[in-house]
Amino acid sequence: TNGIVEIDVSTSAAKILRTFSLPAPKVGGAPFPCGLAIQSERLFVAANRSNQVFELNLTDGQVVRAINTAPAPFAVTLNPTGTELWV
Repeated sequence: TNGIVEIDVSTSAAKILRTFSLPAPKVGGAPFPCGLAIQSERLFVAANRSNQVFELNLTDGQVVRAINTAPAPFAVTLNPTGTELWV
């Protein structure tokens, strides 16, 4: 997949619940999602090859914002209040 997969691991038979597509990078290929941070109904995804962090709405799975970063973001985390995203 060219994005994120949500998997239910609450039982012995893991089950894919849904997938989230991410935009392809301008250089082509896949965005290479590698770091995730969740806050309420928002998911932040470091897209390594896109040089961006995507903010997704977990309710509908849509990308609501693309945040430009330094080259090759690899990990993301939110501060405790959710007002700052560290890349």
